[in-house]
Amino acid sequence: MELTVEQALQNGVEAHKAGKVQEADRYYTAILKSNPKHPDANHNMGVLAVGVGKVEEALPFFKTALEANQNIEQFWLSYIDALSKLDRLADAKAVLQEAKSKGAQGDGFDQVERRLANVAKVEGGQTNEQTLGKAIDLQENGKYDEAIDILLNQTEQSPTDPNLKASLSHCYILNDDLEQAKIYLDAAKNINPNIASIGWNETRLLLKQKKVNEALAVAEKTNKLFPDDVEGMGILGSCLRANGDFGKSLRYLNKAIELNPDYAEALINRGLISLAQEDKASALTDLENAHKLKPHINQIWHPILTLKMEAKDFEHTIALAEGMVKLDPMDEKLFASMALSHQHLKNYDDAVVFYNKAISIKPDYATAYNNMGNALKDQGKLDEAIEAFNKALCIKPDYATAYNNMGNALKDQGKLDEAIEAFNKALCIKPDYATANMNLSTTKNLAVPAWHISMMNDLTRNNAYLEALELAIADNDLVLEIGTGSGLLAMMSFNAGAKEVITCEASKILAATANEIISENGYENKIKVLHKKSTDLLVGKDLPNKADVIVSEILSSEFVGEGVQATIVDANKRLLAKNGKMLPESGDIRIALIGDSEEIREKIYLKEINGFDLSKFNSITGNKFLLKLKNKPNLLSKTEVAFKFDLYGLKIPSKKETILSLKANRSGLCLGIIQWLGIQLFKNVKYENKPGETPSHWSTPIYRFDEPVYVSKGQEIKIKASLFEDSVWFSHQI
Repeated sequence: MELTVEQALQNGVEAHKAGKVQEADRYYTAILKSNPKHPDANHNMGVLAVGVGKVEEALPFFKTALEANQNIEQFWLSYIDALSKLDRLADAKAVLQEAKSKGAQGDGFDQVERRLANVAKVEGGQTNEQTLGKAIDLQENGKYDEAIDILLNQTEQSPTDPNLKASLSHCYILNDDLEQAKIYLDAAKNINPNIASIGWNETRLLLKQKKVNEALAVAEKTNKLFPDDVEGMGILGSCLRANGDFGKSLRYLNKAIELNPDYAEALINRGLISLAQEDKASALTDLENAHKLKPHINQIWHPILTLKMEAKDFEHTIALAEGMVKLDPMDEKLFASMALSHQHLKNYDDAVVFYNKAISIKPDYATAYNNMGNALKDQGKLDEAIEAFNKALCIKPDYATAYNNMGNALKDQGKLDEAIEAFNKALCIKPDYATANMNLSTTKNLAVPAWHISMMNDLTRNNAYLEALELAIADNDLVLEIGTGSGLLAMMSFNAGAKEVITCEASKILAATANEIISENGYENKIKVLHKKSTDLLVGKDLPNKADVIVSEILSSEFVGEGVQATIVDANKRLLAKNGKMLPESGDIRIALIGDSEEIREKIYLKEINGFDLSKFNSITGNKFLLKLKNKPNLLSKTEVAFKFDLYGLKIPSKKETILSLKANRSGLCLGIIQWLGIQLFKNVKYENKPGETPSHWSTPIYRFDEPVYVSKGQEIKIKASLFEDSVWFSHQI
């Protein structure tokens, strides 16, 4: 249904009052198309234009409205106000005189006349309006002190101008001088409480004072009086955000930004809402746009830099921070952000330089020390990194992250016991610290490999050692155990009749734990635990005399490894008494050809999978596999002893190689070499972990051929066996 002009005007006014500016504009425009001289539509279009800051465009509308009807008081007042806003004071006075000549009178005209009469000239001939304009420009660029100075000067000339005092109040709020802000706000209210800027500045002051509910009440009241004030829409939106009403806040903020896209404060508030709602992309867009408009607003500097770093835009982060530093060279967090960005870009030297700049500004900057420690660690400067972490912890003793990071640096240094201590301290501070828990577990596995548990649960091994100890140990024997572990063999030794048992352990955590286990089992005064390597023990200091019996179980799956040869040679030479007993006494490495089985083949070879040939993948994998076999393997040859070890007369070879001929005792597909141990513990007490025959905690080494080889019964396969100080290797000689 087509609306009449009056209906359209009424709808426009209602939309206008509701703050629906665009809708109101459509109604007024429609009226003016049919009646270009319509006084109310012209006047209201002028009011709309002023409300969005387009004061110059409002003048023709006000002029047309007056030409159509000079009897409406508000038409004159709106026109005079617009001219005043444009500093056309002579024109404003002329229009006022014209209105009075036509009989205009009342409070509104009296107030306008007083305001125009109070327009005083200052040095340079500036009016109050010109001074306000200059002050606002300074204020918008963050030059609050300069703005305050010129406003104070102008206020002395015009002490009854409420706008000067209201502007002063705003500047003091921005300068965080809330006491002065309140003084000038109250002074402005005493002169004329019905000015929009007074309401908005009172709202700002209450927000600064954290009185968010009171601020919202003032903002809503002021908005009802000045519904078209774009600045007020942003301030009301800010209050609603502070009160947690994001939905309603966004309605006002979006409207303010639509009417004034350069409204920095509204962009900031909308950006902070997006940030609270985890919409980081939108938050960054709004906050960056606000920063471009008003780079001096430092409350958004660090959120912007944080969002930039989270987006991995490190180079732009550095550039932004450099610009911010020019505005505030004493903001230590700006240097820290540059440092962290350089660190992500692997510019570690630059990172350390900027961390030190941050620390020079704030010497107790624990976070900077912690992050600098990480940068130094990434450079491999572990001692310097640990020093930085310690400085962070001196400043902040409950800094769980620093303990965790120091633990990582200590782990990289191989100081596993100290690393474990650091991780435990992190967890004492923060028990639910998942990263520290994970790092602690990883480091414990390095310090105390998981095979310790299966080794101690290996009853076959344990019983063999117990039998050997009971045979070897005589009354009054001094027993030295090398490699305490849990303390099991030490306690067995004492029960076997030893007069004194001394056990040594290189790992601090193992030594400490073994000491507790020994104590809990009632042997605290019978067994002495030393946190030392056996090679560091001194007879006469650590041992009262050379040991009658030395027992150790430091063998790997390949017999050698764990420094076993060097340890045994040293023990024989320095620590074992003449005619003393060594357990084990001897041992050997045993091998055989391994035949095809699904269990082994699936663990060491790839062939056709789901119709695809993946065999090429074998060429990029190693040839040695340590397996835990469930089934008895299919051996294609008799057992062959590759290397023998006499632990009483052991000499360490730099390298020993031999070619072995393994004769197939049956035909079949040969996958490689299988290896295990033979150990003579003492006299006739022997132990062999032959796969499939003896349950064992040791893994079974498999040395895979490059390709499986079919062998016939009686065929000999040449195997090259290589022995090094701490390793062994077997390969197929074609």
